[in-house]
Amino acid sequence: MKRTIPLATALFAAWAFTTAADDAGVFNGGLWRTFEYDEPTDEPIVFSGESRCEDAFSAEYCIWLDLWYDDGTPVWQRRADWSPGTHDWERTVGAFVPKRPVKKIEMYAFLRNGKGKAEFRNLALERREGKGDVLGVPVRMTEQPFMDREIIFTDVFTGCEIERKMSSRPAAKMAALPAETVVWTADSMRRVTPLTFPDAAGWKPAPPEASVSLARRERESFQIEISCGEGTEWRDGGVILPILRNANGEALKGSMEWQRVGYVAREPDYYPHPDGVPSWEMWLPDPLLPPAPFRVRPASTQGLWLTVHADADASPGVYSGDVTLTEGGEPRAMVRVTAKVEDFSLPETFGMNTSFSVMDGFTRAQYPDCFEEKKRESWDIMLDHRLNPDDISRTSPPEIEDLIYARSRGMNLFNILNIVPPPEDPNTKWVCWAPPAATEDPAFYPAFKARLEPYVAELRKHGLEKLAYLY
Repeated sequence: MKRTIPLATALFAAWAFTTAADDAGVFNGGLWRTFEYDEPTDEPIVFSGESRCEDAFSAEYCIWLDLWYDDGTPVWQRRADWSPGTHDWERTVGAFVPKRPVKKIEMYAFLRNGKGKAEFRNLALERREGKGDVLGVPVRMTEQPFMDREIIFTDVFTGCEIERKMSSRPAAKMAALPAETVVWTADSMRRVTPLTFPDAAGWKPAPPEASVSLARRERESFQIEISCGEGTEWRDGGVILPILRNANGEALKGSMEWQRVGYVAREPDYYPHPDGVPSWEMWLPDPLLPPAPFRVRPASTQGLWLTVHADADASPGVYSGDVTLTEGGEPRAMVRVTAKVEDFSLPETFGMNTSFSVMDGFTRAQYPDCFEEKKRESWDIMLDHRLNPDDISRTSPPEIEDLIYARSRGMNLFNILNIVPPPEDPNTKWVCWAPPAATEDPAFYPAFKARLEPYVAELRKHGLEKLAYLY
């Protein structure tokens, strides 16, 4: 049923309401109300409310708005979060400045995709300009180990502008640091930040070791981590890779390589995860950097990424060897590596259809002087891990030569074009979608077909048409 809501404050929960999500992240309740306007306006939207919680760790512990402009275009997930953990009543405020008149708003308050209990009260939605409202709750993030301070992020809504203010202060001293340098290992699925340390209370590590199991034509990775205490560091580090051999002394037919784990900084507005990195950590592991001398700072951890590959004709069995970690060219630690090669091989052509985007527009913008070289490098990374180097948003077809190369390395699927008009600006990085009016134009599909026909004829010449699709 449609409701006409005045543009003044609209309170819809002046009492406490309890909701909970269990350990599996099952959502069990919350608050919801729809606002519809007979006369849509583009006035700013301010939404607020209070909550208290117990052991709340969730990707979505917040007030959440979904909106629709008067032309039907949606805007999803405008949110204002509460602090995780356990706390008494805490107020949060969110704001959204629409670009066009808003016809409908759906407002939620919930704790979901996580665990814990929460209560909500005094939830409100207003249509007004900002009055110096502090949005959300101030976020504290540490810059350690790269700087010994922490940053406080505060968003303030004044008029029709949201300004992010930052302040800093000395970082709190971290607990649970190792007393001395520790070398340890982790599998490839674990996210290890520069502030992740092995258990410190009375923990005495055994000689570090790592093991992987892989088929022929497969790659498997693991991590070696070096953690330094407050008064120690590791300078000019290096890695010496072994030749992995079986019990008969036969060398593995394949390869082993290493890379440095790089770290990127994040700021508020990232999407939280209940099992993710603590919200106060700024630095996350992300890029894999080429082999080079590395440094482990005091009170931090540095990751090394190692990958074992078995060729198609590798003999099955167990292979082992010792990775040597050096400092200043001198051996300092060793990690025993065991690789079990299974008695089967992955097919030459990939067995699973995938569509992971490697967008030419972004690669070209980043590397204008060596685009073709970097494009091939990015394709090789994908193909090494049996992923199709595809792009669902293409507005120009991929080069035939690139497709022939990718097929020779196992590619089994690729997109020809995104069904949208070609961009007017040749420097456009990508086109995600087109408004309905563009694709409903009677002239669109004949023009699209005219673009496809000569290209599909070329695909047929090389037997590529069975791998092609349109997005």
